[in-house]
Amino acid sequence: MAAAIKLAIVDDHPLFREGVVRTLEQIGGFEIVAQGSSRDDALRISEDQQLDILLMDISVPGGGLSAVEPALERHPDLKIVMLTVSEENQHVMTALQSGARGYVLKGVGSRTLAAILRTVAMGERYVCPQLSARVLVDLSSQSTAIEKPDVLAELTSREREILTLVA
Repeated sequence: MAAAIKLAIVDDHPLFREGVVRTLEQIGGFEIVAQGSSRDDALRISEDQQLDILLMDISVPGGGLSAVEPALERHPDLKIVMLTVSEENQHVMTALQSGARGYVLKGVGSRTLAAILRTVAMGERYVCPQLSARVLVDLSSQSTAIEKPDVLAELTSREREILTLVA
């Protein structure tokens, strides 16, 4: 049997956090090694515990998004999954650019969450389907804006003159 995935959960709503803990324990294959409710808790837990995954809300006091980079600087092998209600593109992009391996909406079912966590533990990335298309559009528009050369700047003076006459 495979070793249990060592997991910490950081969410500032105790009832929700405890529900996730109990659900994952019932499903099996997970060892919940710590719980917290703030950015500071997330950083302390990531420092003190041997974790496979840190499951964290972006809205915890101190900001969950601001905990991603410092936690990964200390432990580059740690996999961070954001579990949140926020569907804002900027939050998704910030989380992924900071190094989070997953972005999951809180409306997800328990078995689906367990499958996502197993997928991330194996080294894959995950963005919930409702957001993945928007993220891809954002990423492609960013890369297009960066890579697209200024075509007019490359024209010779004669080519510009012809363009002006045609217009």
